[in-house]
Amino acid sequence: EVPMSAGDDPKEATWLSIEPSSLVLSALKKAERSSDYVVRLYNTTDEGVDGQIKVNLPVTHCAFASMDEEKLDGADRQAIVDGVLKIVVPPKRIVTILLGGAE
Repeated sequence: EVPMSAGDDPKEATWLSIEPSSLVLSALKKAERSSDYVVRLYNTTDEGVDGQIKVNLPVTHCAFASMDEEKLDGADRQAIVDGVLKIVVPPKRIVTILLGGAE
């Protein structure tokens, strides 16, 4: 039997945060056909939005993808620097982003 202890892990943790609030998270899940994470969000405004995603997951890069999780043609991998991904989301648009680890 292992005794219970308080441990060192935090009681709460955030996997990711998205700014500004006009970018709304609609999905965070594991990809169907890879080890990537899928982040789907949408811009609620009539203007393009410069945003950022702060990531607390074991990922190093990302690529924009279609709704069926296929990397978009011409979508280069982008580095996630210091846990932050900077993005531009067109007005009233849903975007799907694949977050991946070191490969």
